Amino acid sequence: MRPELYIIASIFGWGVGSFLYKYANDSMHPIVVSTVSLGLYLILTPLLWIFMKFDHAISWSGVLYTTGASLFMCIGTLGFSYALRSGGAVGQTTILTALYPALTLLLSMIFTGESVTIKKGIGIALALVSFILLGFK
Repeated sequence: MRPELYIIASIFGWGVGSFLYKYANDSMHPIVVSTVSLGLYLILTPLLWIFMKFDHAISWSGVLYTTGASLFMCIGTLGFSYALRSGGAVGQTTILTALYPALTLLLSMIFTGESVTIKKGIGIALALVSFILLGFK
């Protein structure tokens, strides 16, 4: 499948999921929300292993990176959930937390040598301006 279709699926999934997280966090504690989410992963993942054809090879470095990534994603999810639970508007909170790619780009520049073009630089600057405009009253 083309990368664009996966990107659209990600936008749809994260967009609707973020919206539904607001209702979940209004009715349950963020840790319970995360536990239910983990339970769903534990149910779906074995089904994917059974029904999808992919390379099942496991490497220790891959496990280490995945563990680190998962821990940081958990921190992000809990931060998002607590922001919603503490009264953050779902639209504003989602937009502000969606600035995480700027950090990803910075880390990529430092550790993988990825470069920033003028176009990317302008985009980052506009994202930071939006953070200031949306985040401060």
